[in-house]
Amino acid sequence: MNSSINFIYKLEGPAINDGIDVFDLSPLLLNLGNLITETNKLLYPKGHDIGICIKPFQQGSFVIDINICQSILENILDFASNNEIGQIKEVLIALGLIASNYNANSLLEAIVFFIRNFPNKREQVGPNQIKYTAERQSLIVTGNVDKLLFAPKIINYYNKTVEPLSKKNSGIEQITTYIKNEQESTEKKMGLEQFKAIQEIKGKEEDIELLKEEITVEAFETEKILFAKRGSYDGDPKNWSFTAPSSEKVIQASIKDELFLEYIKKGEIRFNYKDALKVLLVQKVKKINGIIDPDNPVTFEIKKVLKIEYYDKGIINKSLFD
Repeated sequence: MNSSINFIYKLEGPAINDGIDVFDLSPLLLNLGNLITETNKLLYPKGHDIGICIKPFQQGSFVIDINICQSILENILDFASNNEIGQIKEVLIALGLIASNYNANSLLEAIVFFIRNFPNKREQVGPNQIKYTAERQSLIVTGNVDKLLFAPKIINYYNKTVEPLSKKNSGIEQITTYIKNEQESTEKKMGLEQFKAIQEIKGKEEDIELLKEEITVEAFETEKILFAKRGSYDGDPKNWSFTAPSSEKVIQASIKDELFLEYIKKGEIRFNYKDALKVLLVQKVKKINGIIDPDNPVTFEIKKVLKIEYYDKGIINKSLFD
């Protein structure tokens, strides 16, 4: 299965015929590669890394071969799937380097919006939807785009991709980008206004940071039945994992019940994966500026172990705390 995408990056303007200074072109292409790879790491920290290979295509045009980095075993098994190819495309869409079929606003649109109408409000208006509101206009972006906008490293790399083009008389007036063999559906153009906006946003990092408010944590308490999957029998409150009845989803939780932990440490409590714990579970949702933190959205704590039901030969036995 093909594990790469051929991304076309085409410079347009009078400089194409006159010649482009290699000292401008080299850092532009280098930082473009850095922009794509660092965005992939930020948006998909648990996904595959990607590799970049840049080759001349036509006059003023380059083929940027974006590859999924796979292990030897994955190559033997032909591991690459549509999900991995989709990951590369989502990176390019989020940056505004290719168009999407769902008309999402990209980092590029967000940057232009911030320069035209700097917002005074940022809020979550739906699942994976962040809204920036200025005096008379607003813009809605995805959580990924919002994350990129607040990442100084990404903004810095984006800035460096257009820095040589923003020079007076650079001779480059437009960049056209698309996926090879998918030009009609993925083509996107970036012109002088976008070059200027990307340059100017670099100086507004402190203003952007002011859109963030204090971190808040909302807590919800519920009684739950859980089955222990993994734990520490030396009384360590961290690194416990549980499953709920009729669910394979694993909940990672810390235990705050000191009496329960003391019983565990003394060896007075032992149970297996079939034994049921009735607990008071605290679910904490971390928000920044009213927006759920995508890096650490939900954490769980067991405030109190209310009951343990020991399972024996298909029958629920007595509770420790009865």
